[in-house]
Amino acid sequence: MFSLRELHLLLTYRCTLECDHCFVWGSPRQSGVMTLEQVRRIFDQGAALPSVEAVCFEGGEPFLYYGPLREGVRTAARMGFDVGIVSNGYWATTVDDAVAWLRPFRGRLMDLSISSDLYHWSAEQAFLAENVREAARRLGIPIGLISIAQPRAANAPSGVGQLPPGESAVMYRGRAAARTARPAWR
Repeated sequence: MFSLRELHLLLTYRCTLECDHCFVWGSPRQSGVMTLEQVRRIFDQGAALPSVEAVCFEGGEPFLYYGPLREGVRTAARMGFDVGIVSNGYWATTVDDAVAWLRPFRGRLMDLSISSDLYHWSAEQAFLAENVREAARRLGIPIGLISIAQPRAANAPSGVGQLPPGESAVMYRGRAAARTARPAWR
C-alpha cells in the first residue's frame, strides 16, 4: 500500500531564473504565491496522516517570498515535521549575507538543497552556492548541492551511465520536455 511520507509545497512558480530543464515552468514572469492560510491548511491535512513526516518548500524560488517561507518553516518545525528547502541561492551574494538570510532557519531545517551547475548558473556565478554552503556550515544547517551533469557539446560521446557521483541526468518534464528533449525518431 502507498503511504505519503513528504509534502512538497511549490510556494511560488516565480523564480529568478528560467531554466530550460525546469519541470514546473518557473520564471521571473510567473505570479502568485501560496498564502500562510493555504500552507497551514496543507500542514493540518498532512498532520492528520500518520505517514507524513516531512515538508519541503520549493518553487520557483521560495526565497523570493521570504516572510511566508520563514513562517511556513517555523510552523512546520513546530508541528514536528522534518523541513527542507530547495533554492537556487540567488540571495547569497556574500557569506555574511547568506548567514543573515539563513539564521532564522537554524535548528529548523533538516535539509537545504541548493542548485549548483551550469544549467542554473554560469561558472562565474558558482560562488553563490559556495556562499550558501559556507553559511550553512557556520549555522549547522544540513546542506546538499543539486548538480545536474553539465551540458556537453553536440558531438561529445554520450554521458549515459557515466555520470559523476552525486550528479543526476536532466528530467524531461514541463519546460524541459518542450525545449530540450528531442524525440528519438528525429
